Amino acid sequence: MSQKNSRRVLIITDRFTPEISAPSTRLHAHAKCWTERGWAVDVLTCVPNAPRGKTYEGYKNLRYQTEWMDGFTVHRVATYMAANTGTFRRMVDYFSFNLPAMGVFGKLPRPDVILASLPPINVAYIAQAAARTFGVPLVFEIRHLSPASIRAVG
Repeated sequence: MSQKNSRRVLIITDRFTPEISAPSTRLHAHAKCWTERGWAVDVLTCVPNAPRGKTYEGYKNLRYQTEWMDGFTVHRVATYMAANTGTFRRMVDYFSFNLPAMGVFGKLPRPDVILASLPPINVAYIAQAAARTFGVPLVFEIRHLSPASIRAVG
């Protein structure tokens, strides 16, 4: 299937490759699989920094940047970065993704469907705004309930 005739999915996630986590690994595999099956895939995420809250080597916390990865485009936005410790700074980290992500909707190709991977919950707000902006369906992928998982790890 040619790229011109393919369907397009926009994945919105707070964590993505090269970060090493279950969500980033799973969503990268989905994006690669869909690309191989003829879909055009775009990923909207932040600059890789988890779990230490420091920009990964080879990246800069720029307002907007793109990279080509395994046949799909990754769109990255700058965020406030905090280590995976403490509540307040992590909340600021998560919610600092919202406005920059919504601010680049005009730079993204129009998707046919949006997939939002949660947690964190703030991704839901970005995805709802994107679905309204583009007038397309939204699929939420909720892998675990944040309050329960936070209590489980203390």
